[in-house]
Amino acid sequence: PRCGHFIVSHTPHGIVCGVEFTNLGAHTTLGKYPIHAHMCGNASALAFSANAIHKTYQRSFVVHSTSDALFAHNVAYDGVGHMYVFENGLELRNAVV
Repeated sequence: PRCGHFIVSHTPHGIVCGVEFTNLGAHTTLGKYPIHAHMCGNASALAFSANAIHKTYQRSFVVHSTSDALFAHNVAYDGVGHMYVFENGLELRNAVV
C-alpha cells in the first residue's frame, strides 16, 4: 500500500506529543516511515512523547543522524518490521524511555 509518513528533517527542535499515527509507512519506498527523525543533528530540543503508532507498513520510529533527542512514553505495535530503528550508528545519547 501507498501510505503517508511523518518526517522531522534537518531541524534540531520540535515537539510531537499525544498524536495517534495509523496506516503509515510505504513498504516499498526507502525513507517513507511512519515517524522519521532525519538528519536533525544535535537535537536536545526535539521530543516525541506520549504518541501511539499502530498498523504501520514500514517500521514505526526511525532515527537517522539525530542525537540527544527524547522519545518518551510512546507505544508502537501491530506494524511491519522493527518498531524502533536507529539507522546508521551516528545516533548518540538519545533517550528512549
